[in-house]
Amino acid sequence: MTLNRAIYGGQVVGELPPVLVFRKSLTASQLEPFQQLAQQHVKPRAHVRGHQQRLGTHNTARLSRYKVLKEDYWPAPATAALTEHVPDLVNREAAHWLLYLGKNDFLDEQDAWVNCRTPVEFHLVALYPKQHLIVDGQLYTLSAGDAIQFAPSYRHEVPPAPQEAAWLAFMLFRDGR
Repeated sequence: MTLNRAIYGGQVVGELPPVLVFRKSLTASQLEPFQQLAQQHVKPRAHVRGHQQRLGTHNTARLSRYKVLKEDYWPAPATAALTEHVPDLVNREAAHWLLYLGKNDFLDEQDAWVNCRTPVEFHLVALYPKQHLIVDGQLYTLSAGDAIQFAPSYRHEVPPAPQEAAWLAFMLFRDGR
């Protein structure tokens, strides 16, 4: 797949939305409740295993290693912070979660949605400095507060990093659904 085209069931479907990077989409004070959520509620959790684990391109040969806190388990102050700091995202969201990766944790390349028509896109906000994400073969490095948005139809992964990383993640309905 390239950044310009996606093939859905043998039918060429226009261009995928571009990968967008937003620098400093959240300030340090706006990031604080989500960093606390990562440290207090996600970091202590067990790594995702079994049927909850998203298998990537390498299937069971390279199982992803990460922790996640889905929206149903967020404490009320964190949910309130979302509404306060990113109301435009909350209004378009299909779901949100917090993805936490400790030292050397990773998310294997995800290809489940390649060649699939989707009405959504991912919007991820880096909670710590020097976080890495690979989308369609290109490495993006984001600082705390930076965001990236891309279609799930792109292959994407979080490579192993020497320090902890956390992503505030949204699945957003595209404009004009």
